[in-house]
Amino acid sequence: MELQWYFPDNGNGMEFGLETGDIDIFKKDPIGSLAREICQNSIDANRGTGATKIEFKPFKVKREDIPGIDDLANQIEKCYEYRKNDKKEGAAIATLHSTINSDEINCLRISDYNTTGLIGVSRFERGMPFYNLTKTSGTSFKRAGCGGSKGIGKAAAFVASNARTVFYSTYTEDEEKGYIGIAKLRSVPIDEHGYKMSVAEGYYGIGKESFPQRDKELELDKTFHREAGNYGTDLYLIGFGHRENWKTDLIFKLLDSFMVAFSKGLLEVTVDNIVINKSSLKSIIRDNTSFPGKSESSLKSLKAQYELLTGDDGVKIIEKEIKDYGSVTIYVQPYSPGEAYRATCACDIIRYPYMKITSYSAGRLIPYSAMCIVENGDLNEALRQMENAEHTDWAPERLEEDTDRKHGATIIRSLKNQISRAINEAIKTEVGEKTDIVGAGAYLPSVDNDEVVDGEGDAGAANEFTHIGKVRTNECARDKAEKENNDGEEIHRSISASVIENTGTPDAEITTPEGDVGNTGIHNGGGSSGDHGSALNPTDATTDPNGNKKGRIRKLLGGMRTRNIYDKNKSCFVMTFTSQYNEDDCEIVIKEIGESSDTYDVTVISATIDGKPCLVEKGVIKGIVLRAGEKYSIFYNVQNGGRFATGVDIYANR
Repeated sequence: MELQWYFPDNGNGMEFGLETGDIDIFKKDPIGSLAREICQNSIDANRGTGATKIEFKPFKVKREDIPGIDDLANQIEKCYEYRKNDKKEGAAIATLHSTINSDEINCLRISDYNTTGLIGVSRFERGMPFYNLTKTSGTSFKRAGCGGSKGIGKAAAFVASNARTVFYSTYTEDEEKGYIGIAKLRSVPIDEHGYKMSVAEGYYGIGKESFPQRDKELELDKTFHREAGNYGTDLYLIGFGHRENWKTDLIFKLLDSFMVAFSKGLLEVTVDNIVINKSSLKSIIRDNTSFPGKSESSLKSLKAQYELLTGDDGVKIIEKEIKDYGSVTIYVQPYSPGEAYRATCACDIIRYPYMKITSYSAGRLIPYSAMCIVENGDLNEALRQMENAEHTDWAPERLEEDTDRKHGATIIRSLKNQISRAINEAIKTEVGEKTDIVGAGAYLPSVDNDEVVDGEGDAGAANEFTHIGKVRTNECARDKAEKENNDGEEIHRSISASVIENTGTPDAEITTPEGDVGNTGIHNGGGSSGDHGSALNPTDATTDPNGNKKGRIRKLLGGMRTRNIYDKNKSCFVMTFTSQYNEDDCEIVIKEIGESSDTYDVTVISATIDGKPCLVEKGVIKGIVLRAGEKYSIFYNVQNGGRFATGVDIYANR
């Protein structure tokens, strides 16, 4: 039987368009998706004889040299005539049509080395790598520890082909050779009545069974030839869409996704004569001309990964245990304020085969960069099962059973918590060694209080500050504050007992912990603290030798709502509130709210109330006279001039 392109009829079944789900997934970032899918598959197929090597090489081919070009062009012509005027598909089909009818066609060869090749090409058996890659979709036969999980990543190659056509050629370690062509087009009528339609996918193979050509490799790139024993696989993308900066985009994505594999010497990639390996990483990353058009944040992330893996003693390497699933390794680089511009304030999460999946922002105030590496094992497999097709996210909803989904959510939460803990430890160590920052914990990442790990007890009471929604003050809060003050008992900052109404309507703008203006900013006088603070005993009173109070007593005023905004025009904070008390001598203490709603003292350096200067002593606004029912506006500046989420404690001296 002869080699031919064959598009069978669909048995009067479903008609498929050009933009099927597996294609659409990768259209947002065709080059990036291609880089990730190719490298992942090649690393999975490593023979264990050295680094996986991959080459991306553009070339041109004469139209008549493409196998079965007339049959392929005829099928594309049918697609064009059938849907060329379609608003959704018309433009893409026109590109197909013009590409395949060009005298010379741009192509891309992708070759890997030190791999097994696509085992099974000579036998064409179900479950074998060659069959799985070329004849399945939506299913994965890969063993645990491999990168792929959904079986649809192969579609990325077709998205990068303007002709939606790819040839697969392989030379395996079992000394098999063979190739096959695949075109992902659309269904078209194949009888005069239009009842019968073709399937969307056609094959270039032997006969209508579309078996691969055996005992022979396809050498479409005339400058390329595999020597005996040089096992691997070659992909030929027909009509490779040359996009502006495609080479630098490809290199950037390779580095961003597989930095760990490169740095470990496990991966080497050549992009049109540019070699990326462990030795060349430094020069490529530090060359500011390497990635034109990339944002500052993208370049910062790339450099941070490299510095974490190759940095000096400033990088903290911390092992954390995920209960029942083994350990992860977390790299943290804290930065000084002067180096904050280098910090990503996020943790990149990499899982075996050392591919970056996602990033977790575990706090943004103290500058740091971090990386978490999940090695091959139970945790890696559990995460793989929850991964999306693009390998950029995990979601327990992808699991079938409810118990599995709950367990998956616990795994993800545990991983994030341990990342936060590691960052906390690294930053606290750095702060302790190099600085004397009071309240540095306010800047540290929060840990999910619902989880108990490492033998710890309950995380404690819920925080009372809210940053979203309206606050309805519990009327008993004021009475409770007054009673506890009058009884001389200890008063904690959590007495306001605010009740949250999730109306979704913001009341004011304040600066968020990230330093941006956000739709938040209502806090109760009296406030709350994630760490509960120390008891607020009377501080202005003098005591006799027996500890009995005499003179004036400092009392916390509960139940008042304050609003804080940052006025960009005046470069200061503005606090407004309506007094519920008649007091002749009050103090206002400004607090900074950390990532986990812990609060820390802030030093006020100047303030005005209704345009008149206020007395400020030791960072506290003093001498304020309040009258019930009156509204007050206080403009104030703080030491260091930074923006942050604010809280307020108001006291009366009686």
